This record gives sequence, structure tokens and C-alpha cells, in this order.
Amino acid sequence: MAATGYTTGDPNKVNRSGDTMTGELVLPDSSPDTALAASSRGYVDNTAQAVTAASETRYVNATGDTMTGPLNLSSGGVDVDVQEALSSVLSTGVVRGGEMNIADNTSIAISGLVGYIVDTVTDPTDPTVTRVEANNQTAELTGDSLTRTITWWRMQSDGSLVQQGTKPTNTQRRTSLILGATSYDTVAGALVECQTLPDIAATPLNQLGDLFNALGPFRISGLRVSAAGANLSLSHSTGEVFARAFNHFNGPTLTRDPHTVTDISEAAFSFRRILRAPGASTPPLVTTLDPANYDLNGTLTAVGGGAGSATVQRVWLIPTSDDNPAYVVQYGQSVYSTLANAVAAVGAGTFVPHPVTDDALLMAYVCLTRTATNLSDPAQATIVHPGRFPTP
Repeated sequence: MAATGYTTGDPNKVNRSGDTMTGELVLPDSSPDTALAASSRGYVDNTAQAVTAASETRYVNATGDTMTGPLNLSSGGVDVDVQEALSSVLSTGVVRGGEMNIADNTSIAISGLVGYIVDTVTDPTDPTVTRVEANNQTAELTGDSLTRTITWWRMQSDGSLVQQGTKPTNTQRRTSLILGATSYDTVAGALVECQTLPDIAATPLNQLGDLFNALGPFRISGLRVSAAGANLSLSHSTGEVFARAFNHFNGPTLTRDPHTVTDISEAAFSFRRILRAPGASTPPLVTTLDPANYDLNGTLTAVGGGAGSATVQRVWLIPTSDDNPAYVVQYGQSVYSTLANAVAAVGAGTFVPHPVTDDALLMAYVCLTRTATNLSDPAQATIVHPGRFPTP
């Protein structure tokens, strides 16, 4: 071979100061002895193949892969075992599908579904989340299901169906997918009702919010209303209210107790008197009840009848996020011939709450005669405390 661009020296040799070869340089097909030694193509190819093979078993492909061990994330103050975290957040239930409908007299159609069965009990140190997927199918009533009225339907982790005559237990709700229930007329020999009733795994936080909203605020402790003396004023004791998210911020401060509002005792507290519908302006703050009037179809009207005629007024607490709750007293909407009759009617009959009470706590019913001047006199007034979930 000859050196390109040769000017001096032997044209068949490569200059140490730099040169270009016109043919191949053949090296031993073995590992180099030092870090700076030249390597053959064979050695490099074999090494690259070994690295590639190792990476295929050691790393997760960005396009999708399956891990054989736990995934731990640790960065920026977060230290998470993904398996533990996922199993603690997910619940056993149906994610999508699973609708049940009557197919014929003795069978139901179940739409394709996907669900998860979460097991944190069998081995708490190694919780499992099992994905269950099933295609559209038709299932026949079998065995005892043809001799009873109600049958509940469950799906096991392997996709098999279970029919049972009893409502699924709490344990079964955690170890299988609840699908729903059917009603069978054993005389006519035909299904008459089919209801899809799964444990819905999707949006659990929103479902919890549904429950909170349906229950509304309720008393945790205390908040007992009493007469503030020989007058028409009221006092209340210290207590706590459960009210969804009302204490998420207490003033400007983010709290760790977002649903509990604490109300400190007050003597002769101020409130606003309200009817069933909002008025043109906000009623003024007062400290005394008005026993002489009631709400007649939304109009403030004098209480008729004798001196013993009575009404039932309702005391509401409206939670706030600044430790300064508001109070309203809603006029009664019926007149009773005696105080005893008014007390007996507490929680019964028809009553239209003012819209402002939608997120308020009913603290007390105050039954009082139309001529009352002293709430501490049992002949003039009786204060009744509602249960945790009262009827207004």
C-alpha cells in the first residue's frame, strides 16, 4: 500500500504524525489490553450486541413493556413504591361496562367489562391488583336461581360468574366484581327485573363528594342551644360541625382538617330572621326571637288563636372558613293550638327550608307560644335538639 499525499519518507509506511491508509488495518479479534488500545470490529460488534441484549432485560421500553419487579420513584421529596401506592389508591370494582339486561325469560345479557380486584390482605407486603376483562356474554339462570326471586351476580378474577341469593358481603365486594341483581317470577318462570349495581371504581373522590353533599353538614359534638336568660335570646355551647371543604382554608391558611369547623360558645348570639324565600334585602342582625309572627306561604303573618298558640322556629348554623359562622332563625310555617302540640310536631309535617340552609346545620327547634317573653320558662318555650341527620 502507498501513503496518500506522500512527500517525504517511505510511501509504503504510515507516518506517525498522521496519514491515510488505502487498505484495511487488521487487528486481533480479542479484547484490547489497555484503555487506549485499538479494538477490532468483531470485538466492538460482540460487545454492542451483549449490551443490547442486557438492556432488553434490564430496561423498560418507552413504547411499552412489562416489569418483573417493583417500580420505585424517588425524587424531589417523593419516595413511592408504585405497587404499594397503586393498590392503596385503587379499589375493587368495575371501571367500565358490565351493564346487565334481560335477554329472555331465564337469561341476562352482560356487556363487555373491565375491572380490577385489589388484594391488600393476602400478603400485605406484596399487594396485588388483578385486571379483569370480559367480553359481551349471555348468562343463564342456573340451579337455585330458578327457584328464588332475587339473585345477585358477581364476577371472579378469572372472569367466571357467581349467582347467589344473598346480598354480597363486604368481603365479597373486595374479592370479586359485583355486577347487580335480578328478580325472577318463579310462578311465571320469567325474569321480571334486572338492575346493574356495580361498585364503580372510577372517580372515587367524586363519589365521596356525592355522599357528602347528600348528607349535608352535620353536628359532630356540642352546639347545644339554650335560653340566654329570662328573655327571647339564645346561647349555644362550643362544638364541631362536619361540613364538606368548609375548613379547607381557615382564612388564608391551608389546613389538614378540611371538613371540620369548630364553633366557640356564644351567649345571646346574633342571627337573621328569615322566611322560606329570599327577600329583597338581607334581614338585619338581631338577638331576639319574634314569637308573634310566622311564615304563611312566604308572607310574615301574625300568629292567630289564643295566648297559648305556638309555632316551631328553626335555628340554623351556616359554616364559614374564617371561624366566624353565621346564624339564621327561620320562622315556623304552621300554627299549633298548644305548646305541647308544637313540640309533638317537631320533625313532622310539611316545611319549606330557605335556600340559604342548603349548606347549613340545623342546630335546634325552638317551640314557643305567640306571647312568649321568656325562653327559659317551660310554659312558654321548649328547645328540642335534632338528631345527627334531622328532618327540617
